[in-house]
Amino acid sequence: MGGAPKASGGSRVNSAALPVLAIIVAIYALGIVWLRKLARFDMPQRLLGTATTATTASQNQPSATAAEPETVAAWREGSRA
Repeated sequence: MGGAPKASGGSRVNSAALPVLAIIVAIYALGIVWLRKLARFDMPQRLLGTATTATTASQNQPSATAAEPETVAAWREGSRA
């Protein structure tokens, strides 16, 4: 009697689908690596200082202090020009 052919063994993946699956997994992995790279950022130095360095940095001092980050000093020098 005819009927549908029975599967021999467990489920098998079509051999033509394996390269496509590998490409999809590679694109997914690259996306995760790319997003992790975008998520990294440097912690601002102003958040790492203590309360005493924050008060001295907040005062209007014409020269850069040791507690002042380089970017803030460059911004202050650029705003004077």
